[in-house]
Amino acid sequence: MHNEVEFMEIASARATNVLYFTGGLRAVETANRGLALLPLRGKGEVLALCDLTWPALHALARECGSRFVGYNQEFEGKGASEAFWNPGIGRLSKGLFAADLWGAISANSDASGDEIYARGAESVSASLTSAGHRVRDLSIHHHQQLCGAVQDREPESGFSNLLLSDIYRDFQALATDLCGARDYLAKLAGIHLGLKESIDSMARLESAVGAKVDEVMEPVARNLFANWGKKADPKWLRELGDMRNKLIHRLPMAIDPHTRLLRLHSHSTSRGVVETIRLGASRHELGNQPDQADPFVLFSEMYDRMERLCSMAASFAKYPAVLSTFRARG
Repeated sequence: MHNEVEFMEIASARATNVLYFTGGLRAVETANRGLALLPLRGKGEVLALCDLTWPALHALARECGSRFVGYNQEFEGKGASEAFWNPGIGRLSKGLFAADLWGAISANSDASGDEIYARGAESVSASLTSAGHRVRDLSIHHHQQLCGAVQDREPESGFSNLLLSDIYRDFQALATDLCGARDYLAKLAGIHLGLKESIDSMARLESAVGAKVDEVMEPVARNLFANWGKKADPKWLRELGDMRNKLIHRLPMAIDPHTRLLRLHSHSTSRGVVETIRLGASRHELGNQPDQADPFVLFSEMYDRMERLCSMAASFAKYPAVLSTFRARG
């Protein structure tokens, strides 16, 4: 699809990539094209570990039990600044992220006059975009808490504060957006299957197909059901819904003893001591029991899985995932 535009202005801008990891760690590009990891504990100040290469940075993060979740590409230009979130899993199809693929499918559906499919595809795109922004918010809020803690708190200590509520809200929003992407994709799968009834969730798709789930051959629906599983043998898409329902309907993070506060953790690495932060239980409540998995790690893994699933599904959409092109006129 081609679009003609007038009055196009070309300008230069400066781009900076800010890399985020679970545990509150962040890396920024340095003047010599290296990477600096922060924060590190200093005497009354925050320090950074500089001159890291990309492989060395990821290896160090793994030593701390942290995983790369994405990078914020920040642009500064004449009179304006913009930032674009890029999932850490990378571009899996046609050099595009899943949200961009489904945005292109929506535009081509709309151009073909298929408003229902266009709205469903746009909803998948919007949910994925919003989920990415929630991952970015979680990264930033964990980093802010870690920066404050390495200056004011003792190593391996636990604490809570008013800003912790921002992290709780981020998790609830991320769970909702991921379930939204799943359910909008289920709606499109229902269209592919030619189902007459309205499908507005994965559960409704399962109910509509009934006992014939194992006979479904349509690629999008088949992959959804493969990642949904059965009640007796749930897979990650079904578990995602249970995680969301727990946060919103059964046990909010603010009163869950396993996520009631933030805990600092010290890691002896090949480059010295590096600290991370995560939601956890107090030492008193934990006792001799091991910590549960870091919620940020769990949800970032779910986010990557959703990105992979939606990228795959875009290959089987009714309309092509081809971006519109623009041509200057005059």
